[in-house]
Order: sequence, then C-alpha cells, then structure tokens
Amino acid sequence: MNESEKYTPFSYVEYRKIVELFKPIIKDFSEINHGDDNYCLLRHDVEFLMDRAIRMAEIDNEMGVQSSFFIQVMNSAYNPLSIENKNILKKILDFGHNIGLHLYLSHIDEQNPELVINELNSQASILEICLEKKIDRFSY
Repeated sequence: MNESEKYTPFSYVEYRKIVELFKPIIKDFSEINHGDDNYCLLRHDVEFLMDRAIRMAEIDNEMGVQSSFFIQVMNSAYNPLSIENKNILKKILDFGHNIGLHLYLSHIDEQNPELVINELNSQASILEICLEKKIDRFSY
C-alpha cells in the first residue's frame, strides 16, 4: 500500500459514516460514570474556522447526537467575541451541543500549576461572559 492509499481525506460523508458507526455509544462528558468502559466522546476542537464548527454542529444535530465544541479565546484565526462568531456559538448551543474552553497556554510557564489554574479560570471567564453560560469542560 502506498502512502496516498493509507490516507483518506476528511469529508462530511465519511464523518457521517463514523458517527453512524459509533452512535449507539456516543455520550456527553457529563454522562460518563466511573467504571464506564464502552462509550465514545464526540468533541470538536475549533482551531481555525467557525464556519466548519457550525457545519459539524448541524451534522451532529441531523444525526441525533450531542457533541462538545472546544473554543479558544486566544486565537489568531478567529475571535469568539465577534458578533458573527457569538451568533454561531449560540446556534451550536441551540442545537443542544455543549461548548467548552480549548485552553491556550503557550504564553505562560505551563509547568507552574498556579499560573495554569489562573489562566484556565481567566479564559473560562471570558468564554462564560461571551456565551452568558457556565463553562463546565475544557481541553488542553
């Protein structure tokens, strides 16, 4: 098998197939209990484009699954506080999905727990103000 045969480019069609395959065991973070060993967490880290995030949210909604979208408040590619992006985030919430913080730490000493906790709280507060909603999850 050559290198190009190993890699299948992302497509929404392929994504739908993956979701359909795992749909019976997809759970939200809040539904996981200690000892659970058969579940799939569906999460989307929004790195570059909010347009892609809303499309994924629409697909997840169409397929009847709940997912989590992790948003950066310190990002050079998008501003979650812009009116357009705030509206996208609210649509994602309206679909019944969750939004969490995608924690960005490159500007601090990541080995210092106190700085990390302060930064987590600071960035989460910004996102909470933006969404007018408590943030209960984050990714790093």
